[in-house]
Amino acid sequence: MPSLIKTGRYLLAVAVVAFGIEQFIFQHPLTAFIPMTGLSQKQLIIAVITGVLFIVAGLRIAFNIGAKYAVWFPCTLFFILFLALHLPELLHNIHDGSQWTACFELIALCSGALMAVILNSPDRIETRSYYKNKWLNTARYLFAAALIVFSGLHFVYADYISTLIPGWIPAHLFWSYFFGVAFIATAISLLLQLLIRLSTGLLAAMFFLWVLVLHLLRCIHNIHTEAEWTSLFVAIAMGATALMFAGVYNNKTIYPLR
Repeated sequence: MPSLIKTGRYLLAVAVVAFGIEQFIFQHPLTAFIPMTGLSQKQLIIAVITGVLFIVAGLRIAFNIGAKYAVWFPCTLFFILFLALHLPELLHNIHDGSQWTACFELIALCSGALMAVILNSPDRIETRSYYKNKWLNTARYLFAAALIVFSGLHFVYADYISTLIPGWIPAHLFWSYFFGVAFIATAISLLLQLLIRLSTGLLAAMFFLWVLVLHLLRCIHNIHTEAEWTSLFVAIAMGATALMFAGVYNNKTIYPLR
């Protein structure tokens, strides 16, 4: 399924570049990924630096550009943000749902970037399929871990999540639990390597549906709110990552990699 892989990779690249562009437009770092307080001038400097880093990472994902050792840059960018900025906060605020969300959104993005790197850089990494599949398995475990956390959050914070569902959709609480079940089911599928193509394909469809019926409308009504735009592009990145998994895996068999 090369078309799914390519589509997922480009959608992920668009989302990552958008993270960078946002920081130039709103003139402060992304609140979800780079929390900071202080003088506006300091925030602007950090926003410019990190904005450039996100744009470079997105271009790296899309076009396989950069020096030999830049191959891992998109993955390491998200992992460093997780390790340096969010993991310490999570350990100090273990019951804070927003910290769990931020941490594992970065883990999921790291998984997607790792998939894109492996699938788009056959000339710059070990060519033997053993090593490619080893890194794909790492991405699979990371994505599964993120989905498990997202599932738990949908059950623990079901009442809050139900308030985010558009008013014209009935049974808000039911959908909150339903999405939690969908996350854990996909995580189990990934961990057991069973029906991965089906589960991740449905997950990608779910994320892209959220983009259309939830995030896009919220962005239109809150056009000057950075957090809404970031949430939209996170949903696109998640759907893109799921799409790449759907393209690579066919039940228990990994598609041959060129």
